[in-house]
Amino acid sequence: MTEIDKLLAENLIEALRQIQSYLVLGLGASGSALALAVALWKLEKRPPRPVPEPAPKEVPAPESQLPDVDVPGISVALDPVVAELVFLVLTCVAGLMAGYAAQSATVIASHLRSVHGLLEAAATFPSVATSPYLAVRFIPVVLPPVLASCAACLELRREKAAPTAFWVLLGLIIVPYFLLGLALHRPGWSL
Repeated sequence: MTEIDKLLAENLIEALRQIQSYLVLGLGASGSALALAVALWKLEKRPPRPVPEPAPKEVPAPESQLPDVDVPGISVALDPVVAELVFLVLTCVAGLMAGYAAQSATVIASHLRSVHGLLEAAATFPSVATSPYLAVRFIPVVLPPVLASCAACLELRREKAAPTAFWVLLGLIIVPYFLLGLALHRPGWSL
């Protein structure tokens, strides 16, 4: 086994690790987006609370709102609607990056096929992408677009947006995960 083969095996394992990390990021971001969308929807459906008469020279208290949201990796708290949009974008980007890592893993695996036993050894790395069970590979691929699509639907209904905006956003969320699902259906690194 040459140094190049060792480097390729390490890169395959790193690509598999990245697929796992981006899937976890997509799950967390889509779940957070849905939680914010539901909270905003409930807040809007709740009847407004009566505002007590302000004392003279006092500014009236604003309507009850959700507090700003701390998004990991961003140093300032964001408005809940903006935070939801950030989470939806993170969901899309995580799907794209996981798809890129899966494509890289497939290319690396095709180079490792010529070295007897090396691909099989590298593919034993425990991850979602190397699982022999199809359900284990597909649940983390299907959940982010489902959760993010529900969040987008709630937000666009709340904002009374045009149906075209819904379909564009839905496509941006679903396409990366659909392509990732195809890559994980019969991965080039499978045993």
